[in-house]
Amino acid sequence: IDALTEVDSTKPAIVDALFHLFNHRYSQNKDTVITLSKPLVEVERIFGSSGQALVSRFKQMMTPVVLTKKWR
Repeated sequence: IDALTEVDSTKPAIVDALFHLFNHRYSQNKDTVITLSKPLVEVERIFGSSGQALVSRFKQMMTPVVLTKKWR
């Protein structure tokens, strides 16, 4: 999922769909690749009350890879 922090987080249906997507993939033990242009603490803020649940799920299912150099 590319540029997760760029989705319209003001629409509850979108945020709910994202959580259900990640929760489903987590429960099925499926690999997921997400790109973020902001740190996880910003994801919590951007997604409001659902942000904490999203970040918690991310931390349970993912291993962060931080790119420190410009790669494009």
